This record gives sequence, structure tokens and C-alpha cells, in this order.
Amino acid sequence: MPAALPAAAEAAVGILKQLRVMRGETLLVLGAAGSVGMIAMQLAASWGVTVIGAAAPRDQDLVRSLGATPVTYAVADAAGKGGLGVAFSVGTPDRAPEALDQTMPVLATGTLRIRRERQLPMAQAAEAHRLLENGDTHETLILTPAEPA
Repeated sequence: MPAALPAAAEAAVGILKQLRVMRGETLLVLGAAGSVGMIAMQLAASWGVTVIGAAAPRDQDLVRSLGATPVTYAVADAAGKGGLGVAFSVGTPDRAPEALDQTMPVLATGTLRIRRERQLPMAQAAEAHRLLENGDTHETLILTPAEPA
């Protein structure tokens, strides 16, 4: 199992659970081409949810291949209150304890697509943040402790 899968699965399942998204509804996923977005889109689509994935133009084919309708992103909150039906993910220890129970069977079938991982030593944490902030990576970055001397 990829090292980052538990955290990404927990975040994806957690937000879907918080939203109580159900068959027949429409879900807009911002950051659809990221690790969490990819898992959330695939799970929601498998539940019969119509998924719209907001991602950069270079990721439109990926979003489409995961069962979502791709759109480039620009968001205007005309209500000034977060908008109708908007929920932000809140991390709590008990948010989605069932995340791996829901994600592992899909991974085992070979149909769950996730980002490739790239390990960087903790000393390169600033570089990892730069890559993420600039959108210069399409990998899940894993910071690893320094090797013992």
C-alpha cells in the first residue's frame, strides 16, 4: 500500500461523509487532480454521484478518466457566506475511521488510481512546499526522517 494512501483516503472519505453526498446529487471537487481529490471523485462517482472536477487544463484528461466532468477553476462566492452547500473539510481523529475499509477494496480491484509518490528527506521540506505551492509536481510528496548516521 502506498505510504500516503491512508491519509488521502481518510481526508477523501471524511469530506464525503461530512457532506452526506448521495446518489443523484452533484459534487464539485476543487483540486480534483490532487491525491485527496482523485480518491473523492472516484468514490463519489462509484456511488452514483455526478462529479465535477475543477483542475488545471493539463489535468482535464485525468479528471475525465476518473469519471468526472472536468472544468477549469474560478470560483466567485456571490453569497459571501461560503455559498449554498459548501463545506470545508475538518480533520478530527474520528472523522472517517472507515476510510481504509472503503478504499482498500477499490484499490485491490486495481481500479483506484492514485498519485505516484516521491520521497524527500525532511531537510528538503522547504523545497517540497515550494513544489506544492507552485504546482510544479504531480506526485504525492512524502517527507522522510534523516537516515541515522
